[in-house]
Amino acid sequence: MSSENTEIKNVKIDSVQILTSLVAIILFFITCFAAYNGYSSFTQGHSINEQIYSVIIILISIFSFIGFIVIMQIDHLITLVKEEISKNK
Repeated sequence: MSSENTEIKNVKIDSVQILTSLVAIILFFITCFAAYNGYSSFTQGHSINEQIYSVIIILISIFSFIGFIVIMQIDHLITLVKEEISKNK
């Protein structure tokens, strides 16, 4: 009975890791899209307000991508620590 419970827990961890990886990939493409739009607005000579807006969008997308990766790594470390604690008991 206990082996079934651990298998279910491992499946949950794997699905969470897959979900966070998909979100990271989506955020990466959003960051690339925002950077391309910002670059095109600079090269095509749009107004100063549009250039400032594109820089803000680029910075927000880059920081959200980096922040999400940091949160994902912290979550992974927490699961590793929980596994080590349960092994030592």
